[in-house]
Amino acid sequence: MSIATAPAKSGGVAEDRLWTIDDLARHFSVSTSAVLRWRKRGILPRALKIGKRPLWPESVVKEFIAAGRKGKAAEEGVRAE
Repeated sequence: MSIATAPAKSGGVAEDRLWTIDDLARHFSVSTSAVLRWRKRGILPRALKIGKRPLWPESVVKEFIAAGRKGKAAEEGVRAE
């Protein structure tokens, strides 16, 4: 998992760990190419761009996973774990 963190919204103390493409690929047991394809097709939530790297806050990833296999994610075979 990535060691980068994003500051909490509204000035809170908690920080949110940022997930990389590799982190998502490992979590969903797919290739990084699959993650890039899901991103391009709008299946994944919108990523933050830090430099040229797309990063996803852990809270956003957890919400995506909790939503389960719905809509485009189900069509593409994204597994909620």
